[in-house]
Amino acid sequence: MSKTPHESEESRTGDESERVLRLEGELALAQAQLRDERQHLARYRELVESAPLGVLEVSNDGRITSTNAMVLRLLGSPSAQDTQQINMFTFEPLKRSGISEHFRTCFAQRRAVVGDALYTTKWGKTAHFRYHMTPVFDAQGEVSHVQALVEDFTERKAAELALLCSERRLQLVVQHMPVLLNAVDEMGRIVLWNQECVRVTGYAASEMLGRTDLLELLYPDTQYRIRLSELWDAMRGEVIDMETEISCKDGSRRIVAWSIVSRTHSVPGWRSWAIGLDVSERKRAEEEREALIRELRAAATQVKTLTGLLPICANCKMIRDDQGYWKQLEVYISEHSDADFSHGICPDCARRVSEQVMAQRHGAPAAARLARARADASDASVSPPENPAKPPPRDDSHE
Repeated sequence: MSKTPHESEESRTGDESERVLRLEGELALAQAQLRDERQHLARYRELVESAPLGVLEVSNDGRITSTNAMVLRLLGSPSAQDTQQINMFTFEPLKRSGISEHFRTCFAQRRAVVGDALYTTKWGKTAHFRYHMTPVFDAQGEVSHVQALVEDFTERKAAELALLCSERRLQLVVQHMPVLLNAVDEMGRIVLWNQECVRVTGYAASEMLGRTDLLELLYPDTQYRIRLSELWDAMRGEVIDMETEISCKDGSRRIVAWSIVSRTHSVPGWRSWAIGLDVSERKRAEEEREALIRELRAAATQVKTLTGLLPICANCKMIRDDQGYWKQLEVYISEHSDADFSHGICPDCARRVSEQVMAQRHGAPAAARLARARADASDASVSPPENPAKPPPRDDSHE
């Protein structure tokens, strides 16, 4: 049954009313979304403006299109308009600092770029800036602009440089200190081998770093190495001035006093570390000193024997030794010192022996005359006679 013209008109009116209501709902929804977007945009702008980092946008021709307040403070710029007059690609100070090249790289390679540079701004402020550049793509997938976050890195950079200098100084001290210093990591690999280790052992750092056979190199004797390991275990890893004999690259041996305190003074990343002092020369000097002391004590004992109270015969001058035997004086002294004797005869003894021989051969009067003649000759040698040209008369009656 067909609708009357009136009914058709009412139907069209209802459809239009529904369409209007639907459009009004869509419009209200769109308006609500627009308000939300505006609110989000306002919050985003507020966040950007209050951010502790500088935020700026750069177009693909190098123009600065947007900045926040922190950028102005970092650059020392009086206004956003003054800042936007700078072209990031062509401004000479930016080109000299390398910042321009980083922006070009971000656009050309379509990737984020992180860098830092020392830069003096157009308004005379010099600072070390760190920045993070991120490309922003449009609907066609092309880079429409680059957004950069910038911070003043001056103080942190100065701290990093100071720390780096401190580390280098410490490395110099460690490398050139006059004690052996070595360390192994958790895998047992040698990670530290200073110059004193090189000097004493003969093994260069390039030969040792990364190796895991430190003990085998220094202590090739298996039994000796096992005894050392057992001793270290018994000391629970706390070794102070423990002297060991190490083998060097050239086959020689050195005495090193080791101190291992890695349990009480652990270093992150090191399983163990040790300090050693080469005491080879000191040990050699000690041995020489002990030998000298022994020699001096022996010499002192001999000297004491000779300078003590010696039992000597009052008649024949023989000396009684510690075993009760009587020995001639020269024999006893020779046995108890380095002295030797050569025999001769003194003038007095020579005169007495001559008189004894004369008495035996010619009798006592002849010996007496000989003694008087010798006495007169002795007196003449002391005071010459008044008439030296006239010799004294000779008595030849008994010759």
